[in-house]
Amino acid sequence: IGRQIVRSIDRFGANIAEGADGGTGRSFHYYMQISIGSIYETKHWLRQAENRNLL
Repeated sequence: IGRQIVRSIDRFGANIAEGADGGTGRSFHYYMQISIGSIYETKHWLRQAENRNLL
């Protein structure tokens, strides 16, 4: 679970950076949506860790 959390957080930051790097409005929006998905994935893994008393 720890690796999954790290990967989803890394994807969040990477997609923000990619979208902000000269992206057009449509491209920027796309990467922001992907980043939001990564945040939801991170929340999922944190809930799983909490349910398993790992946190």
